[in-house]
Amino acid sequence: MSRRARLAGLVPLTLGLSVGCAYIAGIHGADPRCENGKHDPGEGGGAERIDCGGICFGKCEGEACSGDVDCASAVCGGDSTCKASRCDDDAWNGQESDQNCGGPTCARCANGKHCRTNGDCLSAACGADGKCSSSSCTDKEMNQGEEGVDCGGPHGCAACDGTPCASRADCRSGNCVNEVCRASTCVADPESDGCAAGACGLCWGQPCAVAEECWSHRCEGGQCVPP
Repeated sequence: MSRRARLAGLVPLTLGLSVGCAYIAGIHGADPRCENGKHDPGEGGGAERIDCGGICFGKCEGEACSGDVDCASAVCGGDSTCKASRCDDDAWNGQESDQNCGGPTCARCANGKHCRTNGDCLSAACGADGKCSSSSCTDKEMNQGEEGVDCGGPHGCAACDGTPCASRADCRSGNCVNEVCRASTCVADPESDGCAAGACGLCWGQPCAVAEECWSHRCEGGQCVPP
């Protein structure tokens, strides 16, 4: 949901129009330039004033306000002036994709929170519904745009067999031959001699520092865990 849509849901309309959380362009000065993360001609103040004042509905930092809805940041301070958006202000503002998370400066969002890109999510998986979802790279299903089961696609899964690689860490199979991912030559049984000897990486349960040391390419809590 856009910032102007969120603000519209806070503003009581007196024009006989019921819009809920929808924003009707023109009533509050809606303009796509007010959400592009940069200063545009027509916005208030100098170049440091971004997406506020002038053509934009919300006022800029430091301007007088009587409530949160007056401010582009959705934060009207106790001194009745608009405050800058922060990642801990308990408001959905700035370039956040959801309250206090997402965007270029705040922490990544938990599952169920709104997102614009995979980078907004702790799981690195922004679903088609615009919300963060569980990572699809370990669910043993081909979903969320993957090119194969738990490999390839837009969510950072390791590469599928037959695709380019620079090292075995790039491949879901853990086998990179001549810069191409190939089917694994390793045995999945953690009790097998090959795995225990480290020929294909460490088995789950063995100590690790980075994921690349593990046969499964997953190191959690200092130990290799199953893929």
